[in-house]
Amino acid sequence: MAGETEWRTFVVSKLAALSPPLTDVLRLLAGHSYPKEVVRIDFEIFPDGFTEGFPVRALFKDAAGTEFFEMVDGEACYPSPVDPDLLEIDAVYSEEEEAEFDGEQIDLWVAAADELAIWFAACWSAAGGEGMRVRAVIARHDDPESGVDLATGHEDESVPKSTAS
Repeated sequence: MAGETEWRTFVVSKLAALSPPLTDVLRLLAGHSYPKEVVRIDFEIFPDGFTEGFPVRALFKDAAGTEFFEMVDGEACYPSPVDPDLLEIDAVYSEEEEAEFDGEQIDLWVAAADELAIWFAACWSAAGGEGMRVRAVIARHDDPESGVDLATGHEDESVPKSTAS
């Protein structure tokens, strides 16, 4: 069994391989011209995503903190140049790899999500995201207090408390 430092190092190594494709996707998001109603992008980290795909999803929010959709040919669509799931992968790491660290006195998901937020912010910066008109925040799903403003790298104090998702 390994400890928290080893777990975090493992997660970072798995995420590092995804840096080029994520930076490319984020560059498209950062360069996109959004409808005036979109004032922020909330990137949410979902707990099952690490072993079942990519754990981050983009949500496009209006000033009230409600998810915004554009109507295109009578259908509600995301105002995005990319799929909101960002990357199509099988997993960041496997359930078997995660199980090797299970049983430790650490919350594997919280530690992985924290490392992902740091890594994601670096990819956002590399993609030129700090200069965009729309604010961007990354946080654990259903935990707005964990939010980090991607332009500043600081804790986000203005996350709207919304029930819409």
